[in-house]
Amino acid sequence: MTKPRSKVSLDKPEIETQEELLATVAEVAREMLVERDLKNALDTELQEVRDKYQADLAAASGFIERKTELVAEYCTQHPDLFPKDRKSLDLTHAVIGFRTGTPKVKLLKRWKMEAVLAAVKAKKWFDANRTTEELDKEVIIANRGYVQAEDLKSVGLEISQAETFFIEPKLEDQPAGVKVSA
Repeated sequence: MTKPRSKVSLDKPEIETQEELLATVAEVAREMLVERDLKNALDTELQEVRDKYQADLAAASGFIERKTELVAEYCTQHPDLFPKDRKSLDLTHAVIGFRTGTPKVKLLKRWKMEAVLAAVKAKKWFDANRTTEELDKEVIIANRGYVQAEDLKSVGLEISQAETFFIEPKLEDQPAGVKVSA
């Protein structure tokens, strides 16, 4: 392990001669090379640590992904597990459930954007058309409470929200340290 470097002290605030300039530049250049070597050593050690844990991390990630898919599939097939009007379930070791994603405006099948633009413009709901004659989906999402689903369908649109399954471990209930094999 390298010893800590001492702090640089500036004895003279000014350079008065060309010789002092050359000496100062030489010191700076030398220190820049030391800095580069230290950064290279740091990068090498960090990469060695990453390499050491990469296989175990990949295995853990793969295991978590596969088991989460199994739990999500079971929960999808058994929606009665969840309390009424709830999308999450508090279990002994974790909270599981479905998260609702960000709303998105999507074209219905057999609708073209030009037809949607014309239909939205004809409805005169709100300013959902941009100057470049493209649909302002953000405005439609922001005003989704004022427009009925049937009205959106009449102009070739729908608002959809995807759900993603999650598992959140209860870290406060788990043992303080997790032993990692090296």
